[in-house]
Amino acid sequence: MRTYSKFGRYWLRAAVLCALAFLIADSSPVHAQTLGDAVRRAVATNPAIKSASANRRARNYELDQANGRLLPQLSMNSSLQAQQIDRPLGIGAAFNDTLRARREVSVQLRQVVFDGWDRANQIYRSEARIDSAALRVLASSEAVGLDAVETYIDVLRHRRLLHLAAANIRRHKEILSLVNVRYKGGNSPVSDVDQTRERLAGARAVHAEIRTALQTAEARYAQVVGVRPGKLRSIPTPHHAREGLRNAINTGLARNSILLALKSDIVEAEHERNQSKSAYYPQVYLEGEAVYGRDIDGTPGRSRELRGGVVLSWSLFDGKVRTARVGELSERVVQRVADLEKRERDVIQQIESAWAKYTNGHARVAALKSQEASNSKIIRTYLDEYQLSKRSILDVLDAENTRFRVRFDLSSASAIKRFAIYQVVALTGQLLDTFGVEAPKEAVPLTDIAPARSLGGNHDLVIQPLR
Repeated sequence: MRTYSKFGRYWLRAAVLCALAFLIADSSPVHAQTLGDAVRRAVATNPAIKSASANRRARNYELDQANGRLLPQLSMNSSLQAQQIDRPLGIGAAFNDTLRARREVSVQLRQVVFDGWDRANQIYRSEARIDSAALRVLASSEAVGLDAVETYIDVLRHRRLLHLAAANIRRHKEILSLVNVRYKGGNSPVSDVDQTRERLAGARAVHAEIRTALQTAEARYAQVVGVRPGKLRSIPTPHHAREGLRNAINTGLARNSILLALKSDIVEAEHERNQSKSAYYPQVYLEGEAVYGRDIDGTPGRSRELRGGVVLSWSLFDGKVRTARVGELSERVVQRVADLEKRERDVIQQIESAWAKYTNGHARVAALKSQEASNSKIIRTYLDEYQLSKRSILDVLDAENTRFRVRFDLSSASAIKRFAIYQVVALTGQLLDTFGVEAPKEAVPLTDIAPARSLGGNHDLVIQPLR
């Protein structure tokens, strides 16, 4: 009995300790997801990058096929046929016009000696296609990473807006309480109560609209990153903000992944053009064949044949098809060069536009903060004057509406400014490096080289897209 009691106390103590450990673990703060975590997870799991990576691996097999053309080609044929030949002058009378079982096995060996550099240019072209595919994996990773940054900032912005909308409702409730007191005391008409209630209903409508917009932003986050957003941390400012516009443009022209991919496309087009010129040259092969059979062509018994030599094939005239093909592919090179030049201009324009949003965003944020401070002073003054019957309730409500609009615009302006600098970082090909995110292994080349959403209610507000 005493032993049972000792073990009972032991297990009770262990159970209590386990329960305490569970409670402590359960009460520990949830790990907040950083912006770098979101980018890392998006790059690791997004299907768009998996698709681009699969395309890169497929290009490797294209190169294997091109290299395979350098090796000799060995083939075998065999046949079993019923054969009857009537050739009185060529076959003896004893064997002529007799049905026999023809059996034959042959082995052919062929090695290309000269092909006008067709195989070499196909290999070079395949290597350029691998580089292009690899750089597009990197470009896709940068694009998905920027999408993750955008959705991260957008969720934080909408959460802030929802907080502002909730505070706006509370503020209108406070004003309604004040108006009710004045109305019951005979100091305000019933119209003041009605007007305040109408504004409160509008504030609630805006809150509902923002909640819907937040849920949409969170769904977009889950689509890009792969998980629902939990607790998110503040957004750091990358050091690239101090490097200047000219440096950003130069870096973008040198490192932008799409530009590098387009340069590889030019190399590919040049080798494809050179490959087409091989049709002007003769094709030289070494060929050998061994044939073994029985009852071949009406002759009974076994038959064996060996032959080998050099074969030359040369198309002397083809209706100028080769010339037209070379001309076509030469223009394809010109087209690829023009595509690169157009894209370079696009990158410069996008960098300048994003940089303008970032630099001008500082001035706009500062102005909105100053306006918010002035609005707060005006509201206090208007409330004091309203209680002295020197102001109408509409003056107070309009001032509150103005302050909410300013805070609303301030939140959006801050988000747009923060996202703009990350746009610059992505356009210069440095987004993954900024967060220490490793690109997929398929991103390594062989050579160096949203519409605006309107909100209802009295405020007539618009959440501007980040880009």
